[in-house]
Amino acid sequence: MEKIIIEKKYGSKYDDVMYAIANDKKMITYMGWGYERLILGYDDVDAENCNLAEYLEYIAKKMETMDKSSVEYQNLNEFMKQRNLNEYGFELREEFDLVFSNGVFYKVIEILTDEDTRNKFIDYQNNKEAFYVTYEQNGKIYPASMSIDIFIRIMTSMFGAPNENGELDNQRLYSQFYIPDIEKYKKAYLEMYERLEFERYIPKDYRFKNYYISESVACIIKDDSEPQWKLNDAVRDAVYSGIPEDLSIEEEAIYVYYKLCQLFTYDEGYVYRDKLKKQNYTSKFSKDYLEGIVPGDKITCYDFSRIYAKIISEMEQEIDGVIISTGLNNGHFFTGFSTKEGAVELEAINATRSEDGEILNDLLRAKLGQKLEGIRTVFGHDEVFKNANEKIYNIFNKQHEKNQAEGLIEEIKQEQDEEIPQNFELCAQILIENMKKIGISGNEFSMVFSNILRKGLFGDNIDCAYIGTIEKKENKEKGYKRIICVCEKQDEKFKFYLIDTGSLELTKSSEDEIKRKLDSNEFVYENSDRTIETINR
Repeated sequence: MEKIIIEKKYGSKYDDVMYAIANDKKMITYMGWGYERLILGYDDVDAENCNLAEYLEYIAKKMETMDKSSVEYQNLNEFMKQRNLNEYGFELREEFDLVFSNGVFYKVIEILTDEDTRNKFIDYQNNKEAFYVTYEQNGKIYPASMSIDIFIRIMTSMFGAPNENGELDNQRLYSQFYIPDIEKYKKAYLEMYERLEFERYIPKDYRFKNYYISESVACIIKDDSEPQWKLNDAVRDAVYSGIPEDLSIEEEAIYVYYKLCQLFTYDEGYVYRDKLKKQNYTSKFSKDYLEGIVPGDKITCYDFSRIYAKIISEMEQEIDGVIISTGLNNGHFFTGFSTKEGAVELEAINATRSEDGEILNDLLRAKLGQKLEGIRTVFGHDEVFKNANEKIYNIFNKQHEKNQAEGLIEEIKQEQDEEIPQNFELCAQILIENMKKIGISGNEFSMVFSNILRKGLFGDNIDCAYIGTIEKKENKEKGYKRIICVCEKQDEKFKFYLIDTGSLELTKSSEDEIKRKLDSNEFVYENSDRTIETINR
């Protein structure tokens, strides 16, 4: 006998019905951990290729030929009542916490099934009266619908967004009920989806699905899915200090992103975590650690994404902030937000190549006064987010004059190239002084240095290797930092310099001294392919 297993969370309201069906002896129930399972056996059912909705359809057809006075028919009829259109509406409301009356839900069904109603809905502004629905509560009548939004939200809650093939993958609700006209509903929904820009109303649980972002996205984490923690007041005060009051929700979200990029620097010690093994870098949640982060601290992609999502989750408007993990072992984190206008992902840490060829990340761009480029529209109204980025960029240009050295790197290049193009020590000092003026150090200094080196503006005979070391403060280990080991070749001889990217100190050294520190594990190479034996040889 072929068998179907229907699995529902324990405590569902139709447990008694399921037991009643089981008493027919064609079906068996048993308890599992947190679940009630019902095994239904009929000889002519393909259990391997049948979901619950298909099985319910099978039962409905079978009931047409049954004796309506039989116990089997009565039991099945009771079971089907728990899986009909009305129950579908109640579960939909509970699933997505939507506030609407049954009248609104059935008006949605009418839109999906009746062409005339659908045409009026498409021209909603001229047909509002046709969709005015009320409900009664405590003896009073209230309007249940004031705009087109509520109807679209219900539909998008039912079906989600079409995938890249134009098909609807959302099976969470309508595969669990028997709705005879469901294919007609889906067809009508797809016809309206693009025309009325339904993607703006996709409920939060359907925003940032993998096919919205990229094939490499492995995990979406929402702030409220993790243990509760409190953002440090110093961070919140710094973010909202001076924020304009007339920002849209999209503009405010991007403003917060700009501000966080200014407040923090990337912790380059993460690169050396497996080599120096003095400090634990982990993506495991730590309440104490997150609550201790203050402006000016070094952070990882894990920290940045959680701080951003925390701030977004506390906004009063309808906005959804998420943490996104991807890459090898889900080891890289970035973040994003979505509103009714669409969804955006934000990449602050990883460097990208700008139009002028510079390889920078948004943490550095924010400090240089450049427009941030890690903001990418995933879906929705791209111009809304582009305009928001433009507006916030202009706000920061006005508010932070000392940081708005647009084209600073280019100015440094010109100064070096024209006045002292071949003297590395003097060129490096010019760079360091410029970086100190605008507060750039650490990983961000390394990126500026690499871009200038790549352009050959330190001269033709300069090469470097990156070295990690323990950063100490008052004889206590504070973390990691990067040392840039520079080799200058002159007449087959080599000069070595060390640039401490934390303190921005430039010192002369020797090959023997560097090797001694490497042998004692005071220094470790960041990249084993780039050593003092291989650079500039």
